[in-house]
Amino acid sequence: MRRLLLVVLCLVTATTAAHAEAETVQFPMTEFSGETTVLSAAMTRPEGEGPFPAVVLLNGCGGTYPTVAWAERFFGALGYVALRIDSYGPRGIDGVCREHRAVASPAIRARDAHAGKTFLEALPFVDPDAIAVAGWSHGGSAVLAAVESIKSAQPDRQRPFAAAIAIYPGCAPSLLELDSPLLIMIGDADIWTPAERCIAMRMPREPDHEYGLVIYPGASHGFDLEELMDGPPMQGMTYDPIAAEDAYERMSAFLEKHAGD
Repeated sequence: MRRLLLVVLCLVTATTAAHAEAETVQFPMTEFSGETTVLSAAMTRPEGEGPFPAVVLLNGCGGTYPTVAWAERFFGALGYVALRIDSYGPRGIDGVCREHRAVASPAIRARDAHAGKTFLEALPFVDPDAIAVAGWSHGGSAVLAAVESIKSAQPDRQRPFAAAIAIYPGCAPSLLELDSPLLIMIGDADIWTPAERCIAMRMPREPDHEYGLVIYPGASHGFDLEELMDGPPMQGMTYDPIAAEDAYERMSAFLEKHAGD
């Protein structure tokens, strides 16, 4: 798996040009109030007719970072349609890092994710049974909310995600019954979303679906963001190539197992 993944990543430079051009799409979602919000998203897709597996991507508390790079350099190379949802712009905000947290909470963004899945299911080049969701930080918290079956009565939640991946999420005290396989990856040196909360997260009973929690020793928030090497220092965030490579491998294998063709 390690050798295969390294080959795939080496080919990204050659294939990105063919897959990186994103199409802006829009689709409705239903707020808890019952009102409709029209969300926008950037969608990239592999060449060909498909049908392809797909993944809904949920960024952190500000902007679309880091999902742009992942969509263009990772998921596209693996043959996935990638839908990067903007939960903030359509609601008139630029993020939830410091304010507006009630406007786009993890529970609300979970609805965004399911609305995105419903949109993808209707596309002729997407396999409706192979749609996953992945989120980082605040988006990872939204992923956790998106796979709790107790919320199965929510709109756009008729069918669960084929797989769910949460990268350094803010874990809640408990995680109720899962309706999708779930993989959580986080560093034990994360000061923004402490790993201890994920370790302590309670489940009422043994989950029916695969559940994995991976703790990376010494890794911080943003351990997978190679851009941190060349950009300005960010408090509590450091790129960790060893943790990042392992995360790539685990994510690739997890998606292939649960959402691959």
